[in-house]
Amino acid sequence: MSSAFPKSLVAIPAAALFALPGARADDEHKIEKIDKIEVTGHCLVRCQPHRSRPWFGALQLRYFGPRPLNEDNSQRSGSTTLAYLRAGYRLDRNWKLTFDVFNLFDRKASDIDYFYASRLKGEPAEGVNDIHFHPVEPRSLRISVSGYF
Repeated sequence: MSSAFPKSLVAIPAAALFALPGARADDEHKIEKIDKIEVTGHCLVRCQPHRSRPWFGALQLRYFGPRPLNEDNSQRSGSTTLAYLRAGYRLDRNWKLTFDVFNLFDRKASDIDYFYASRLKGEPAEGVNDIHFHPVEPRSLRISVSGYF
């Protein structure tokens, strides 16, 4: 009995990083005791058929849990979950066409957060402590043609 997707064609690499309660960084990094479980994860599901099959694809999911932005854990970032999708078609032995969708669900979130003092016009000279962030790029599509010589 044949299967449309033999087991050898689907790969699911995943990684997760955990910081457990009571963990401390070394003296060089100056991070105080962590009092909550911190979770960051990444999962990629990829279907990479044999060269004789033209279609391939991948779905990537990235999760960053809430994390401390300062030493005393009084300022924390929110969690961020993003998904990316890739589908492609191998035109022949040397050429392939690939479609990528970034931020698949068009999430409005921060890609990264920082907490520090900054000063805008009209604010005190010592600045104002606040969370600064880089927003996630909106949903976008990339189409590429690749040639191998």
